[in-house]
Amino acid sequence: MPGCRPAVAVAVAVAVAVAVAVSAQGWQRGSLRAPRNSVDGSAFRDSSLNMAYPFTPTRRETAPMLTSVWGALAPTVASMIASHPDLGRRLALSPSWAIHAAAASIHAMVAGDQSMSESANAIVTRRPRDLLADAIPDAHLSLRSALKRIGDQVHDLAFYQGLNELLHSPAADVVLGATTITAGLLSVAEMISADPVLMAAHGAIDGSEAEAKSLAEVLRYLRAMGLAKEIELLPPGSGWPAIVRRFKADLARAEAPVPPFGAPVGWKVVTTLGQLFAIGERMENCVAGLKFGGDHHLVDLMTARSFYMATIDNPPVLASIRNIGPKMWTFGEVSIRGKRQALTEARGLLAKHLATEATLAGHEFFNTCPMGILSGLTWTAEQRQADAEADDDEFDEVA
Repeated sequence: MPGCRPAVAVAVAVAVAVAVAVSAQGWQRGSLRAPRNSVDGSAFRDSSLNMAYPFTPTRRETAPMLTSVWGALAPTVASMIASHPDLGRRLALSPSWAIHAAAASIHAMVAGDQSMSESANAIVTRRPRDLLADAIPDAHLSLRSALKRIGDQVHDLAFYQGLNELLHSPAADVVLGATTITAGLLSVAEMISADPVLMAAHGAIDGSEAEAKSLAEVLRYLRAMGLAKEIELLPPGSGWPAIVRRFKADLARAEAPVPPFGAPVGWKVVTTLGQLFAIGERMENCVAGLKFGGDHHLVDLMTARSFYMATIDNPPVLASIRNIGPKMWTFGEVSIRGKRQALTEARGLLAKHLATEATLAGHEFFNTCPMGILSGLTWTAEQRQADAEADDDEFDEVA
């Protein structure tokens, strides 16, 4: 093709074979018989070359060298080569981008009810860039470059149109910066182009569909909570450390619902996630950030499943008071950065205060969760039943 360097395409052998065989012998019910041997005059009857044409739903032969490149278009291309042998020679020596241009053109021609012969003649006589311009009228200047990186197998027209649309969008750099352009990358680019924060983070996302979706989910959550502020100002080209810092800064502003009773002297109620982060950093435990498995504490605080109290002075103690029913509370976790004896004393004093405060507020406080007690009693009952059965078995053996 004019302006195209010859390339070794996957379909070279089959296209040349089809072109030569069609012009020399003609089709015979889907099989092309080999010529007679010039030496002994016998026919190569065991060498019949079945070109899998015409294609039928029940035929197992699918001309693999055609289908490996043309996929669902293989039957159409086979028909076009059969009616226009020059097309086989032309496609066999076309570079990959020209093959994709021809595929887009064939899709458009088929949709426009153009005949096989007219379509084949157009591909043989016209330049690939002109075929591409007809199939995609607003083709971006970089579309030809992008087509060189989408592999050897052709796609449907929607793929080429979607690729062209993205090249006209803010996500063009995401597409053109990729070594290989896949359907997954186009999906990521489409997602990124719809959100300025994702656009700013596209370098960190680096074409990963999973990371793009994860980032989009966290953004959706923060926006729904009314917390997205710092992340909305993310500078273009930011990496993951900057993204996570801004997420944490936005989460830190989340406020906890007001608990039904106050803290005793020497303690304070934790009212924001930022305070919980600071206490966790002071105590070096799981509520210090977002990577230690303490995410359920953050959710519990924001949704009033639990409220949190911490000591004002050293040693630092953090207690979660968990809701276990209507107006009923118990300890979730109590931790200390210090001696265990100090933790026991602090827990005991807090339990007495909470019991008094809960009663005044019309609530109930349980020093130990009744469900936990019941679980322990269930194990005890089963163990005693097992011991009793063992004693009965031993008695029977003695008897």
